[in-house]
Amino acid sequence: FIPEKQHEATRNVISSSKHLLMRYFIGVMLELLGVMSLITLALLIFGVENALLIGFFAGIMNIIPYIGPIIGSVIGLMLGVTATLAFGSFDDLLPVMAKLIGVFSVVQFLDNNILVPFIYSNSVKAHPLEIFFVIIMGGSLAGIFGMLLAIPVYTVLRVIAREFFQQFR
Repeated sequence: FIPEKQHEATRNVISSSKHLLMRYFIGVMLELLGVMSLITLALLIFGVENALLIGFFAGIMNIIPYIGPIIGSVIGLMLGVTATLAFGSFDDLLPVMAKLIGVFSVVQFLDNNILVPFIYSNSVKAHPLEIFFVIIMGGSLAGIFGMLLAIPVYTVLRVIAREFFQQFR
């Protein structure tokens, strides 16, 4: 399907795209594990019941850009409150809620200001501001699904443009 003169450039695009996308998905897994570990560890230190389950859901939801952390925090808060009520610790309800909200706030601050810019910009070799605009555009075009696919699609399109349009510099 590809003209003979474009074979080498096409091989380069496929190789570069594969490499950058592999780095991106490894970065996503590192971020997921980082958020999951930080939340679980902090909640264990504070003695919150179901810390591992809350950390797991928060880490998984964190994959969805921008709204995922909110969803993860709400689920985590509901799990923490439910566990506290199930054990009959009605007096501990407000302190547990405060601990959960504090942990989620601090971890999201660390994630958004340290983990995400470092991991994503290094994994796809793009500036963090580029990543921000790409996710916003993906969200406006296709909603949550567009936000999830924005960085991989942008990475492939950037590799194709770099390979086939470099003579126009």
